[in-house]
Amino acid sequence: MVGWSADIPVGVAKPLKYFGEELVAYRTEEGALHVLNAHCTHLGAHIGHGGKVNGDCVQCPYHGWGYGPDGVNRYIPYEDRPNLSKRLRSWPVQERHEWIFVWHDPHGGPPRWDLPDLWSLIPHLPSSESEYYRGYPELSVKYPREPVHPQITLENAPDSVHFKYVHRATVDPV
Repeated sequence: MVGWSADIPVGVAKPLKYFGEELVAYRTEEGALHVLNAHCTHLGAHIGHGGKVNGDCVQCPYHGWGYGPDGVNRYIPYEDRPNLSKRLRSWPVQERHEWIFVWHDPHGGPPRWDLPDLWSLIPHLPSSESEYYRGYPELSVKYPREPVHPQITLENAPDSVHFKYVHRATVDPV
């Protein structure tokens, strides 16, 4: 998980840093979310800082080069045609329940399994998202630039009893 859907509204390019990579997430005018490597192939400007969304492309703030959802250069404003040999890595992205997930394979491979549906994972619990509190923004706290490995949250989730003793929680889990 790399963010919340509400963090990237339509028409916005936002910088991200995950997997040791500088990334840019952007939402097209139609609402589709895409994640690309962030540095323009022209002169290396970071598209997440000042980049603009133009149709289904994200545009570099330095010289206006536009890259499509597949990462391929689609236009150069001052040229007659794009440079199709210039491309940014496009990352597989999925939005589920207002959460943004990016597939990471160290070798750049495609996703090898489908993202499970959180609401149908545990058969004896309610299977409708509407039967739960929203995770964001009501039940979330953000700690920008705080490096936390996903394993920490996974290990804490089934061990809620320790919250009272370790974290001084004011309520006991039921």
